[in-house]
Amino acid sequence: MSARANRRKGGRAATPWRPALDAHIRHALTCLPCTAAACLPGAERCPAGAVLWAAYVGALPTESKTETRPSQTEPDNFHSGVSES
Repeated sequence: MSARANRRKGGRAATPWRPALDAHIRHALTCLPCTAAACLPGAERCPAGAVLWAAYVGALPTESKTETRPSQTEPDNFHSGVSES
């Protein structure tokens, strides 16, 4: 079945990273440290969650593995008014 036909039927296009993401989400929904790591910068995942997260990131296409630039996540004036001394 083509990806277009699959989407028409309400399914998702086949992606190599989808099973890894689904496994990580199923785990994170029941694991407080992994839920916190998804929301809080610097929070650490539990050992099992870290393995699942690494499998997901490893399955992403190469261009998706790059670091997110601050300009993509913060507005231009995010740091205005803060003096650096």
